[in-house]
Amino acid sequence: MTLIELFNRHTPEEIYAQLRLIAKDLQIPQDPLTATPTPAAVMIPLIEHSEPTILLTQRTIHLSSHPGQISFPGGRMDPTDIDLTACALRETQEEVGISADKIVVATDLGLWPSYTGYVVKPFIGIIKPPVEYTPCSYEVAEIFEVPLSVIRDLSRYELVHKAEPITHHYYQLVYQDKVIWGLTAGLLRLLAAYLAPSFATP
Repeated sequence: MTLIELFNRHTPEEIYAQLRLIAKDLQIPQDPLTATPTPAAVMIPLIEHSEPTILLTQRTIHLSSHPGQISFPGGRMDPTDIDLTACALRETQEEVGISADKIVVATDLGLWPSYTGYVVKPFIGIIKPPVEYTPCSYEVAEIFEVPLSVIRDLSRYELVHKAEPITHHYYQLVYQDKVIWGLTAGLLRLLAAYLAPSFATP
């Protein structure tokens, strides 16, 4: 089964409904934490190597928003974006240099809130290798790929509880020297649970 086929078995609405059920069990927030959340979008780039990978970026430390954190390409919606799909594609080209014509958007994963006041729509983007990156030096310190087999390994995820600045919790995933946490890790954890039946041994 190809990656496209993997995500095209269900409509985006069906996928979102399944993810919301999973999120309830995983204690992942589903409702915006502010009355007027800022709309944003991210791309979850799946690279079709023989062993598929997911592309992630590490943000530069001087940024005012999420400095040094690991994230998907993405950001808040711009007035020039016709919709959130356009937002995710634009941000991907700006941040890592992958143009829209290189990405097949397979589906979206619905809307998910962040603790920083955003409501984010993640898109699954399938990309055929070879992939050439042109990182935005202002925003992106590093681009790296994580094997999908690592993302799917549920034992790698840890639920972290924090009391400050507000009481909250988030998922964390460690890969090599990278600590992936927050909304990014939460979305990966949801994706891992959603894909688990597809990779189950008969």
